[in-house]
Amino acid sequence: MMIEKILEFREEMEIQNKRIEEKQDDILREIAKVKENEKVSVELSEHIQTLREELARKREIALANKKSNKEKLKELHKSATLFKERLGLEIRKLRGDRLQFVFRCINPKDLEEPYSCIIYFNEEGEYQLTGCDPPLECIAEYEKKVRETKNFSALLANLRKSFAALCTQGK
Repeated sequence: MMIEKILEFREEMEIQNKRIEEKQDDILREIAKVKENEKVSVELSEHIQTLREELARKREIALANKKSNKEKLKELHKSATLFKERLGLEIRKLRGDRLQFVFRCINPKDLEEPYSCIIYFNEEGEYQLTGCDPPLECIAEYEKKVRETKNFSALLANLRKSFAALCTQGK
């Protein structure tokens, strides 16, 4: 009977040992998973920190650009006011991407008399001049010249001179 009990205990011990080994294996697997999760967590934390730093840089750049654009807009507004008041040039945005340039202070008898021309870029990205009021005969020549030279200031000066010449011819 004693031998049977010893054998029973041995079997139970072997079963317990197998269970202990299985539990140890399970614990080792869980420890490996935890370590892997910790590693992933550290990597994600580093990635998040990198993204935060990048976002902060982009915000800083955006704020600087916004400030710069505000200053440029202020300067453009000053320039537009100067052109309108001193030089008699008004720039109007029309539908699409067309701009109408209205020249004043040309006719000495009526300084408020408008002389205008519409300028835009065509499908090929070249300057296109239309809708001159009063009509100018030299518009095709000016269009060709501005396409070649890309000198927009010269175009505006030539338009003003042509309107002035047209005004003196009308006297």
